[in-house]
Amino acid sequence: TPVFLYFQINLRLILVSGKTKEFLFSPSDSAGDIAHHVFENWPEDWAEEAVAKAEILRLIYQGRFLHSNVTLGALGLPFGKTTVMHLVPRENLPEPNSQGLLPNGGYMHVKKMSVPLKPELLAQLEVFFNTCMTNPSLLYQPEYSFIKKFVEYFGGRIPSQQSSNESPTKKSEDASAFKKAEPELESEPEAEPEPEPESEESDLELDLTAVIEPDEDAPQKMGNSTLQPTEEEIAESQAKRSEAVSAFVEKNYEKAIELYTEAIVLNPQASLLYAKRGQIFLLLNKPNACIRDCNRALELNPDSAAAHKFRGRAYHLLGKFEEAATDLRLACKFDFDEQADEWLREVTPNVSTFFVNCYLYIFFVT
Repeated sequence: TPVFLYFQINLRLILVSGKTKEFLFSPSDSAGDIAHHVFENWPEDWAEEAVAKAEILRLIYQGRFLHSNVTLGALGLPFGKTTVMHLVPRENLPEPNSQGLLPNGGYMHVKKMSVPLKPELLAQLEVFFNTCMTNPSLLYQPEYSFIKKFVEYFGGRIPSQQSSNESPTKKSEDASAFKKAEPELESEPEAEPEPEPESEESDLELDLTAVIEPDEDAPQKMGNSTLQPTEEEIAESQAKRSEAVSAFVEKNYEKAIELYTEAIVLNPQASLLYAKRGQIFLLLNKPNACIRDCNRALELNPDSAAAHKFRGRAYHLLGKFEEAATDLRLACKFDFDEQADEWLREVTPNVSTFFVNCYLYIFFVT
């Protein structure tokens, strides 16, 4: 299964008429985002229920209307499972009573996402993290094996057990420190012996092997964005594109860029021309030039899988891991291909905020 599908939420939307349809969304999508997506991709068999604008589409979850800014992640919806919601047309949300509820309990204002952890759990979590950093072999104990598996799934590595350096009694004491920690505990954990040299490097550091120095070339020609090409210019542009493809196949990349640029000047409204030229800039290790081309391609066609794919890889080369993962997930969503999924797998371990959120979700919610 492609990695991006593990972190998608499957929604089954039900209309008042009883018709249903399933859609895939990410945890960061809000109720308003979902309404616009469904409106713009209205199913053919829902034609009789079509509405005039996306703004009147409302989601009902567990008997409650959702505000447009409420994200699926804030609701704590599970990955890989189908969640049912009702989709209804309504100009305005109902007014809540003094308790924030309708008389029938049908309204709830959901605040922005927060992890519902009690202070004592946070204190225990901090002690546990500190303990694992000084004694990572703790994660080899059976009761913590699921944490080790999770870290390794996202590219992390747990150091080998060092049973010769620590007694079973010491390991037991470390494990109990997490379980017995009190919220008001402020004392520093006892100093551990100096680790062996091979263990000094953090095994959860960012993987920067693919990151390169940014290119600083002058911006490439983008053509006249207001030009509406004639049929003759479009035909000539297509001919230049064919020549560019031939040069690309022969790995004459500089010639291919030159030909794509000529094609762009003739037809600056063709999104794919920018994306393909951006691909060549990417091969030449010029990520900033690639990003400029992909930005223009996405201005012309926001659903361009190729532009999201190449821009995502370019962001990775610049060390912008979160932007890279976002683009690559969109590329896979719009038009899945194995290379985009491979690049997504490569960048995912470096998306630290995503890693932490998923860790807290699995450890405390599920």
